[in-house]
Amino acid sequence: MRQSSIILPHVLFAFLIAGSLSAVYCQDNLLVQPKAGAVEPGIPQSETLTYKPPMRGAPAGGGRIAAAVRGNAGDVPVLLVCAPDHVGLTSEKQPVLYWYIPRPVEARIEFTLNDEQKDKTLIKADLPVSKVGSMQAIKLSDYQMLLSPGVVYRWFVTMEADPDQPSKDVYDGGSIMYQEPQDGLKKMLSMGGDIPKIYASEGFWYDAFAASMKPGRGVSEKLAKQYRTTLLKDVGYGVAEKGKLKSTLDGENEMLRMLAR
Repeated sequence: MRQSSIILPHVLFAFLIAGSLSAVYCQDNLLVQPKAGAVEPGIPQSETLTYKPPMRGAPAGGGRIAAAVRGNAGDVPVLLVCAPDHVGLTSEKQPVLYWYIPRPVEARIEFTLNDEQKDKTLIKADLPVSKVGSMQAIKLSDYQMLLSPGVVYRWFVTMEADPDQPSKDVYDGGSIMYQEPQDGLKKMLSMGGDIPKIYASEGFWYDAFAASMKPGRGVSEKLAKQYRTTLLKDVGYGVAEKGKLKSTLDGENEMLRMLAR
C-alpha cells in the first residue's frame, strides 16, 4: 500500500509533464503551419489559370480575322493581334489591346475599330511601333473612345505591304464587347489577389491578358509569363488548325516563345 502511494504521484507528474509538452508542440505547430485551405498573403493559390469563355449573353461568331499573305510571304513579316477565337469580353470602357510584329518594317501600320452593328468605322489611325519583337499596346483612351455595353466591335491592325496594291495588305483582327462588371466581380477585384486569374475565371479574356502584361498584387513576373502564354494557347495560338497559314503558325509560336522569356 505504501509502495502504491509512492508510485502514484510520480506517474501523475509524468503524465502532466507529457501533456504539457504535447500542448506546447501542438501550439508551436499551429504557429508555423497554416490551417487547411489557408493561403499566405502575397502567395498565389495556384499557378494554373483557367479561362472560362462566356456562355450566356455572348454573341455568336466573331473571333480573329486574318488576311492571307499573297505573293512571296517571306518578304512580309507576320503581324498578330492578341484576341480570342470568339467575341472576347472586357469590363473596361477603354481597354488596352495588344499586338505583335517580329521584325522591323518600313510599311505603314494602321489601327481600325469598327462598330459591327452599325457597320461604321470609329477609329482609323496610324500606329507607331515602339519596339519590334515585343508586344505593342493600343490604348483606347488615347483616342477618347468609350465602348458601349453589348456592342460588338471589330478591331484590326493592318500593314500596307504595297500602297499600289491594297489586296496585298497584311492584317489581323479580333472582336471585343464591353460588358459592365457585376457586383460579384467588383467585390473579388476589390479584395485583391490574383487579378488575371479572377478575370479569366469570369470570362473577361481581354482584361485577364492586359492584367498579365502588368503583373502585381501577388503575381510575379514569372507567373505572369505563364498566364500570358496560357491565355493565348487557350484560344488557339500555336495550334495548327485548318486554314491557318504556316507563316501565321510560325509567328504565333515565335510570339509565345518571346512572352515566355
